[in-house]
Formats: sequence, structure tokens, C-alpha cells
Amino acid sequence: MEVLFFSLIGGVVSLFAAILLINNRKTAELLAKFATPFAAGVLLAAAFTDLLPEALHEATSEPRSVLIWALLGMLAFFMLERFLRFFHHHHEHGKEKANNSLVIIGDTLHNALDGIAIGAAFLIDTPTGIVATLAVATHEIPQEIGDFGLLLKNGMKKSKVIIVNILSALATTATALITYALGGNDSFPVPALLAITAGFFIYIASSDIIPEIHESINKNKRDIRPWLLIFGAVFIMIASPIAHDYIDAGHNDEHSTVEHKDFIVEEGRLAPKISLGVEKSESGLTIHTITENFKFTPEKEGGEAILGEGHAHLYIDGVKVTRLYSEWAFVPTSLLPENYELVTVSLSNNDHSEYHLADDTPIQTTIDVNSCVNYMDKDGETMLYQECSTVAEPHSEHEDEHGH
Repeated sequence: MEVLFFSLIGGVVSLFAAILLINNRKTAELLAKFATPFAAGVLLAAAFTDLLPEALHEATSEPRSVLIWALLGMLAFFMLERFLRFFHHHHEHGKEKANNSLVIIGDTLHNALDGIAIGAAFLIDTPTGIVATLAVATHEIPQEIGDFGLLLKNGMKKSKVIIVNILSALATTATALITYALGGNDSFPVPALLAITAGFFIYIASSDIIPEIHESINKNKRDIRPWLLIFGAVFIMIASPIAHDYIDAGHNDEHSTVEHKDFIVEEGRLAPKISLGVEKSESGLTIHTITENFKFTPEKEGGEAILGEGHAHLYIDGVKVTRLYSEWAFVPTSLLPENYELVTVSLSNNDHSEYHLADDTPIQTTIDVNSCVNYMDKDGETMLYQECSTVAEPHSEHEDEHGH
């Protein structure tokens, strides 16, 4: 499983790299010095160019709510760090054991949060998961070097330090798998979790890493660390789209033989029915897919075809935009063409076969957003609902640039 493999990279592999490097103090210090600013750039770029855009794309509510979740994520991690530092201050003149326990607890919590970030990213797609894993790994290696050295300094035996840190690092894999498993639930708040993860990444880069770069300026020597930060950000901005194009293209090739199959609902069987409700606003398009004899089963995508289960495809003016995995969806204005008119939603089964009636009619519906009539309250201030006329307009087979 991809999530298992990459979460191990994000946690345990980073730990082993730290263990190997800690045996050579100069190498470890050099790596921590130059890998840390690179990690800051990777974290910032991953948050702003991958996680937040994906959260906005997946959200069924207004974009502002996604940004609020990101802010809440930053504030939550600020309070968590404040809490840990408070107890560290109280114990720093106390027993050595208390200090070590605090370091281990803090590291385990950090690793668990990293796992949630990786698991949430893989719920979107593999490229986003890989970008999140890279962001986690780049800042975990110098982090683990620091924790490893601190525990040794506090008198813990090297063999015990290694065992404790391996167990702590496994928290990344455990929470990644749990998050990914829970993501199969239709009500799981993936957009909010992605936004919180973005806030986590932004907080680490801006509060922990960047201040270190500013504090240790040496006026007599050239400092390449700011350039490493920029390089890390540019690297993700270039690598992420390439990863999306390459991996998505490979995924589409794998399923090209099944993507356009037909699932024929024979006469006498209970066929799914579909209707649409839409709300067009300045920020985007809210879509309510109303179905009968059908339920969304994102956790079964790619599995066996079962009548009455699956997902939907959304088309704007005949061009495929995305897949829908629940009855509510929000498409931001940035993904919509100008002056669009037709919105089409078609139903597909778990194995990506398209639902058709016995007469080969696709099970889909198309509405003309320009025909929508707003029904307001008696004061004319609040919209109660919209009614849009349906049109018999078949959708196009063209894919969007993301290959959805």
C-alpha cells in the first residue's frame, strides 16, 4: 500500500538517517544546518501550492472556511508547542528523567501529526501524498538529529535512545494508516484536515525554522541558507506539477480499458435516478446531486461493480472537471470556464463503468445555469432555493488537464 510505504519514509527512514548521521557529529551538524532551510521552503511550497489548493477544490463550503481551518491549525500548533515548552521550562532544573520523557512525548506527538498530514494528503491522490511525505521527511531528519543528540546528552544509553525513537517514529505510520482508513467515510472532513495540515506546515516553517536562519546571521561569511529556502520552495513548485502529470497519466493508462465501459441496468431492475440542485455565486458553484436507488461509495472505488453504488462525474459545458464522491460539492471559480452554461453530472459504478439504461441511455442529467430562477423570501433578501431547467445535452468524453 502506498500510504504504508511513504509513511515509513516520512517517519522511520528519516529516523534511521538521523541515527547514521549522528555517529559523525560534523556531518550531522552540517546536514542540520543546510537541510533545515531547504525543509522550510519545501513546507511552505507544499502548503501554498498543493495542500491549500486541494482543500479548496475538495471543499463543499465557501473557500473562507478552508482558510479558517488553516488558521485554526496554526493556532492549535502554537498552543501545543507553548504547552510543551512550559513543561520543559519547569523540568529543566529537575530530574533528568523528566526532561527525557518530555522530549519523547513531544517527538511522538510531532510524528503522529506528520502521519495525519501524510494520510490526509493521500486521500486526495498519490502525487499530493508524495509531496506531503517529502515535506515531512525533509524537516524530520534534522529534527530527529536534534532529539537524538539531546537524549544522549541527558545520559540515556545509545541503544535505548534508538529503540525509543524507532517506536516514536512508528506513530507516523500508525496515524497515516488510521487517517487514510477513516477517509473512506463519506462524512470525513478531508478539506478541513488538509487545511489544518497546511497550517501545521506553515507554522513549522515560519515560527521554528525561519527565525533560526535570521538569528544566526554571520556578517563575515556568505550565508547560503536563504537561497536553500528559496530552492526548496522552487523545487516543490516545479516537481509537484510534474509528479501530478506523470503519476496521473500512468493511473489513467492503467484504467483506460475500464474508464468508458458501460454498466447496463437491465429492464426490471431498480435503476438509479439523478437530479441536480445548483447555486452559482461569485466564489464558485455549489452542486447538490440528488439520487434515488444509488449511494456514493468512495471507499470501494476501483472495486467490484455493484448496482446502486459508485461515484459521479461532473462536466462543465461538456468538459470533464472532476469526480464527485458525495452528494454535495463545491467548485471554485478558478476551475470554472468563463460564461459557462451547462452543468452535467453522470453516474459511474465502483469499477468506473458508466451507468446506462437498457436502451443505452446514460444515467445523467444536465441543467442550464442561465435558466435558474432564484426564489427569495418575502423581503427579497434571502434566497430560499433555485429551480433550473434540465436539457437533453450529452456530455463530452474529453478529460480535463488533471485527467480526472
